[in-house]
Amino acid sequence: MAGRRASQNFPADILRWEVELVSGTNHLRAIATGYGVTVTDENRTDLPDGDVGAPAKLKLSEKGRKNNLVTVQAKLFDAHGVLCLDSAKAVRFSLVGAGRLLDSLGTTRGSSEVQLANRRAQISFVRDGGCRIEATPEGLSAALLNVCFAHFLQEMEHVIFS
Repeated sequence: MAGRRASQNFPADILRWEVELVSGTNHLRAIATGYGVTVTDENRTDLPDGDVGAPAKLKLSEKGRKNNLVTVQAKLFDAHGVLCLDSAKAVRFSLVGAGRLLDSLGTTRGSSEVQLANRRAQISFVRDGGCRIEATPEGLSAALLNVCFAHFLQEMEHVIFS
């Protein structure tokens, strides 16, 4: 049908990279200009040499922090620690402790359950003290990340006495 968008060509309403990748580190950068505005997007991907095994373990890490807003990302690895780049497993995030997930926003970083895309899933949360983030991929064990309350107190001390 003319004029209809093929949704499979627009996962999560983002652009699709169509480039040939090589083993090792690939650095991709897109630049677009229009209406007097220039926007850029970058992606760094490390491709393994050889085959990637079945997904076996999810790992969580802190991606960014600004005041009490924290962003964590989940990445899926095979049994040998090789990043599973093509996995689209669903990951469910939850938080225990002093804070709240920024979920139910309908975005790829603002939903408690998202599919892995571009080798990762992310969520942000507001931290009011010590808390633990849990991410559970379908069919695998959960990954945990503790966000220490002591670190929060050190930040507050710096803000109060600076």
